[in-house]
Amino acid sequence: MRKTPNDKIGATFPLFNSKSIYATEEELREDSHRWETTLRSEHTFNKDTLKDPCFDVIYYGRDCGMPVEVEDLPELAYVLIVSLKAKDTPELYNNIRQRYQTLQPIKIKQQIRIQS
Repeated sequence: MRKTPNDKIGATFPLFNSKSIYATEEELREDSHRWETTLRSEHTFNKDTLKDPCFDVIYYGRDCGMPVEVEDLPELAYVLIVSLKAKDTPELYNNIRQRYQTLQPIKIKQQIRIQS
């Protein structure tokens, strides 16, 4: 689209752009009940380089898009799924469950509807 009839042909103004056709991140969170993005990452380590590894989960809260002090936030229920595999370690699962007893295995519930 040209802004005025006097503009040269080819001197166009875009009608569609990401700002005009997509909601902002703030609008999506407020109006569309959008949750945080699900993150996925994969890393490979040599087991000889790890000694007592850990994974820290940090709770960053927001209120209407603005940061909030962690002390002011209610407790948050969340899910963290971690998949591990290690060569030549057949007892990996049992070793982890014995050491970190607060971890819970995933319990998958499926309902299958059979129609006859």
